[in-house]
Amino acid sequence: MIARLLGGLVIGAGVGALLGYFGKCTSGRCPLTANPVRGAVLGGVFGVLVVWPCGRECKPRLEAAPGTGEQGNATNQVETGAVVHVTDEDGFSKHVLQAKLPCLADFFSNSCPPCRMLGPTIEAIADRYKGKAVVCKVSLDHKATHGLARKYDIAGIPTVLFFENGKEAQRLVGLQSEEEYVRVLDEMTQTTGR
Repeated sequence: MIARLLGGLVIGAGVGALLGYFGKCTSGRCPLTANPVRGAVLGGVFGVLVVWPCGRECKPRLEAAPGTGEQGNATNQVETGAVVHVTDEDGFSKHVLQAKLPCLADFFSNSCPPCRMLGPTIEAIADRYKGKAVVCKVSLDHKATHGLARKYDIAGIPTVLFFENGKEAQRLVGLQSEEEYVRVLDEMTQTTGR
């Protein structure tokens, strides 16, 4: 995070200084092009502001699997609470396609603000349907899941796919209300008798 902020500061200051040096502001009112020092200061501030919202969320991380003491990697599936985090096609096949219960699969990216907004909703749904449905989060931040995105025609995220007996039953694209996801899962769990 610090390195990213410093990088934004240095790049922004450099660009601002160049604009100040080569700028043609003769009145002195143009903050970036008045002089190199003002340009560097304002450019540095802009650089930090551009990088700041990214924070830690831009870098995908997996938590340690419960009880293992090991850090997750791109080939592990990590279960946090009632949600299964899928990071490759084998995990998708195991947890989604071979699931005996109806399954909700949330295709997301950590760099997508609507996906981050949907996260707590998916967690709540997973807790609510524990034992009745499988709830998975499929991270598209991993190259190992890009084939899944192509296979299931994921054009925009968040996209939530619902699976029954290994086949896609329904999909909701974009950020929806919790009630929409619950409605679909209720229909699926009622038809399977759970």
